[in-house]
Amino acid sequence: LLVIRGNVYKSQGGTQNLLLARQSFQKAVDKEPTLAPAYWAWVTFSLETRQYDETATLLTQIKQKLHVKIKDLTTLPAYAGFVHSDAYQKWIASQPSAQPAPAGTGKNVN
Repeated sequence: LLVIRGNVYKSQGGTQNLLLARQSFQKAVDKEPTLAPAYWAWVTFSLETRQYDETATLLTQIKQKLHVKIKDLTTLPAYAGFVHSDAYQKWIASQPSAQPAPAGTGKNVN
């Protein structure tokens, strides 16, 4: 229910509704730490609002708590902004199987 509520707030737009959307996604994750749709809704929200540090944190949590392997994000259009961000460079460098990409390239080297 909290994920649906968050998506409704997000679709309505505006500063207050976006704040309520983020809070709804966070509450959903806090209440059910293994609820994958809550994480993915929050990731989508963070991408759409260009909160890329938040995106990186969420992807790490998804890997750790849900045991999901994150594939090459450089091939996904929805992640383009994130891939070109400093947050992505830091995140990819922290991944055990990845080597940091050259700055500004948005490519990881496996």
